[in-house]
Amino acid sequence: MGKWRDIRRKARRRLHSEMRQEAAYYPGGDPAFPNPPTVGIRIHEDFRYVADMRGTSYEYAEWADEAPRLVVMKDEVSPARGDVFCPEAGEAYRVDHAQPDDDITITVSVVRLRGSEAAAFSPPASP
Repeated sequence: MGKWRDIRRKARRRLHSEMRQEAAYYPGGDPAFPNPPTVGIRIHEDFRYVADMRGTSYEYAEWADEAPRLVVMKDEVSPARGDVFCPEAGEAYRVDHAQPDDDITITVSVVRLRGSEAAAFSPPASP
């Protein structure tokens, strides 16, 4: 059993390494936080249908809603509600809640910040 878990961990680390995007991490969501650390995130933005009434085929009670999520490595960061990740100028995500860890990763439900709210956060410095 341990062998398969190790293979899966190795594959997931490689996936994260290849697909990650650097983001500045602001604990507590304070844009004035000095020297925010840079962490790797994977952004998953998709639309989901919510509020469907089971047993109906009319779909009159559902709508599409944006449901962005971030995937982070557990050994890099432990996000909490209100924290902000900023991968690029004008793009920032505020943590709504973090799901329980999935071995080596944590999936975080976030809200994308817009306009001046996102502009208040700086992305990581370019190398």
